[in-house]
Amino acid sequence: MASSTFEWLVGLLEPLLHCPGGGPRHLPAASRLALGLSHLYTGAPYAELAARFGVPEAAAHSCARRLRRVHCTKFHFWLAFPSHAADIRAVSVGFESLPPDGGLPGCCGAVACPRFGVGGGVSTKLLADASCRILSIAVGFRGDQLDSRVLRRSSLYRDGETGRLLNSAEQYLVAGAGYPLLTWLMVPFKGVATDASQGDFNTLHKLMLRPVLRTISSLRNWRVLSSPM
Repeated sequence: MASSTFEWLVGLLEPLLHCPGGGPRHLPAASRLALGLSHLYTGAPYAELAARFGVPEAAAHSCARRLRRVHCTKFHFWLAFPSHAADIRAVSVGFESLPPDGGLPGCCGAVACPRFGVGGGVSTKLLADASCRILSIAVGFRGDQLDSRVLRRSSLYRDGETGRLLNSAEQYLVAGAGYPLLTWLMVPFKGVATDASQGDFNTLHKLMLRPVLRTISSLRNWRVLSSPM
């Protein structure tokens, strides 16, 4: 992370990083943020973080917990599917402009359900745009559940089925072969393509899935997601 980005985050989060009812009050906001981010990125035990930063173990635990709480309660709206037609159209344009030759028109997001935690014990529903930005996320599903079941248990599915998600019948999301074909969810032809047009479609469909797969790959760099949950 660039120092300018870190300083921007400190300024943004400083009023929110104070721990109610006590906590490491003597630590500056930059140290609290560094502790919290270090825990997310490394997944290191609190005792190891405490030794690295020269603070009590309780302080390391408090800083990490506070940053997680701030993310979940104050900034969840950053991970929301666009509600305005112009913003949804901008997402679609991004997929149409994917290199090398662009994707299909009308795509407004790519869906996948990665597994996190030890042994993939927790499943997550993830929706990303063409720039790999997360548009919607739902967590806490058992890792042994099928992707299609995880999707059906999410609010994204309910919004799609009731017509509240997209603005027109020409707009849709894309997902892999493990998902059902729906009026708002486009999946590839299964098995071996029977003609050239099916093969061409599957090639373009695979192209439009790449952003969400890159998003998942980036998330796996945060080693806390590989720790017990």
